[in-house]
Amino acid sequence: MENSSTSIIRRKSVKKTLLALSILFISYSALAAKCADFATQAQAQSYMHQYGAYNLDRDRDGIACEHLPRR
Repeated sequence: MENSSTSIIRRKSVKKTLLALSILFISYSALAAKCADFATQAQAQSYMHQYGAYNLDRDRDGIACEHLPRR
């Protein structure tokens, strides 16, 4: 039988693990985005800023998927 402090420690450990996994998943999703996933440059720009998908900005000038139509 577990005592309450062991149970609390386990719950905290599970919460930390779930948080770490969700951060990894979000980071992977952002990196997996490609310019081909967007119809316009504005959509790609918004996604890049919202999710940190800076791989959409190949020349690192702050503009995502420059070859896509603006609107």
